[in-house]
Amino acid sequence: MAKGKKRRPGPAHKPEASPERDAVSEPDATVEPAGSAAPGGAASGAERSPGPSATGERSRRTKLIALAATVVLLAGAVIVAVAAGGGEDDSLQYADGVVVHSEEDRLVLRPQEPLDGQEQVEMTILPEDAASVDIEHLQYHQVQGDLFRIWYELRDGTYHARLAEDIPGTAH
Repeated sequence: MAKGKKRRPGPAHKPEASPERDAVSEPDATVEPAGSAAPGGAASGAERSPGPSATGERSRRTKLIALAATVVLLAGAVIVAVAAGGGEDDSLQYADGVVVHSEEDRLVLRPQEPLDGQEQVEMTILPEDAASVDIEHLQYHQVQGDLFRIWYELRDGTYHARLAEDIPGTAH
C-alpha cells in the first residue's frame, strides 16, 4: 500500500454493527451527523442542488440568452449606423488639384480638371472641419505646388471643404 493513503474497507472488511451506526443509516432515523442528508433527500438547512442535467440545461439556456442579446445589440448598432449615414457621407465628392491659396476658413483649389466648368474653386472651411482639412498641412503642399485631394460638399451653391489628404502615390 502507498504511504499516506488509507484503504477503504470493502465488503469483506465490514465493521461490526453498532446501534448508533445502524440508526444513522435507516431512512427514518432521527440522529443526523453534521452535513449529511436529512430524511426525504434534502440537505439539512438548504434546498437540494439541481442534478447535472438541470445545471447543464440552465447553462445552455444562459448561453442562448446571451447570444440572442448580442445579436439584437449588433443588429441595433447596424440599424443606427445605416440611419446615421454609416460613416461614409454620400454627399461628399473630391477634387484633385493644387491649392493656390489657403487661410483658416477658406482655400482656393485649381483642380486638375475644371470643376463645374471652373478653373479655380473657392471652398469654405467650417470650424468643425478645420482639423480634418489641416490648413498647415495644406499650406506646406501649397508652397511645394503638390497635388492634393480635397473632399468637399456642395450646399446651396457653396463648396465646403470637409477633408484634405495627400493623393496616394504623389506625396513627397
